[in-house]
Amino acid sequence: MHYHGLAMLAITCLSACASTPPPTADEISAAYYGAQPSEQEVLDGIRNWMTDPSFGLENPASLDIRNPQLHKTYIRTSVGNIFGYLACFEWDARKAKGGYGGYKTAGYLIRDGQAWAFDHDDHRSVAATYRCSELRDAAAPATG
Repeated sequence: MHYHGLAMLAITCLSACASTPPPTADEISAAYYGAQPSEQEVLDGIRNWMTDPSFGLENPASLDIRNPQLHKTYIRTSVGNIFGYLACFEWDARKAKGGYGGYKTAGYLIRDGQAWAFDHDDHRSVAATYRCSELRDAAAPATG
C-alpha cells in the first residue's frame, strides 16, 4: 500500500473513531465477544491474513510476527463498535531488495474464529491497530 493510502486510512479511522463513542460499561458487559481463540488460531489467522496477496507483502515467506497479545475488547468503526478478541502484534518482512523495513504494530480482531476485519484497504484494520496503540498506552507506566 502506498503512503498516501496509509494516510487516507488513518484519516478515515480517526474520523470513524471520533464519530463512534466508546461503549458504555453496560454495553461492554452485555456484548458478545465470541469464543476465545487459541494462541495457534490467532497466529494462523494473522499469518493467513498478512500473506494473502492482497496484503501486498513483497516477500510473504519472510514474515516475522512477534509479541502477540490477546485482548478481550472492541474496535470503534464508522458503523459502531465491534467486539471480539483483538490480537495486537508487531511484524516485519523482507522488502524486494532483501532488507527488512523494521517492526510495525498491527491489530487483528477475531470473533468466533472469523476475522472481523479486514480488507487490506479497510478502515477496520486501521481501527484495530489504533485500538492496540490505545491499549498499549493505557498499560504503560506513568512517567514523570
